[in-house]
Formats: sequence, structure tokens, C-alpha cells
Amino acid sequence: AHLRRLKDGEGSLERISVAQGIIGFIRFLQGSYLILVTLHKKVGKIGHHWVLRIEDTILVPLFTDGVRGEEKKFQQQFYNAMSKDFYFSHSYELSRTMQQNLADAAGAR
Repeated sequence: AHLRRLKDGEGSLERISVAQGIIGFIRFLQGSYLILVTLHKKVGKIGHHWVLRIEDTILVPLFTDGVRGEEKKFQQQFYNAMSKDFYFSHSYELSRTMQQNLADAAGAR
């Protein structure tokens, strides 16, 4: 109902991007940003779990002021860091060792 009111002119609703995932939030000098995955690619499998690589992201500002000087430098550093290899899986915990994941799976049975 709230979205319908926004579309009917009681507020504003604008599509910023089509996202394939949410990484989280980050705060720079001017305020916070929502980090969205806009493109990913399947790069492999561990068992029956797909491993994906983040190909592109977007920072969505959660503030109304325009982005200024030093803030743009932080954004560029962020995009440079995210252009490196970032991998994720929807169903497999990549930050833990395979032994830990197998032990947890065996304990769940």
C-alpha cells in the first residue's frame, strides 16, 4: 500500500538500478551508502554449491546532498577495491575451511 501511494504521487519512487544482490552498507564522509551487486558470474562449484564472482557493484547514497570532492575519492577507492576478485556463494560459507564446513554438515545429520 505504501509503494502504491508513492507511485500515485504522494512521494517519489525512482528505479536506481537492477540489482542481483545486496552486499551491505558503508559509510564515508558525507553519509551511508547501500552496496548493490549489479552483475555476477558463476565461476565454479564446491560440491553442489555454486561459487560466484562479483563483476560489478553500485553505491546508492542514502543521503540527499550531492557527492562532493573528497567523497568522490573514497568512492573511487571503493570501486577499485571491488574490481579485484570478490567471490560469494548463496549456500556455502566461503570464509571457513572445507573441514569446518564438512564437520558442521556431519553434525547436522
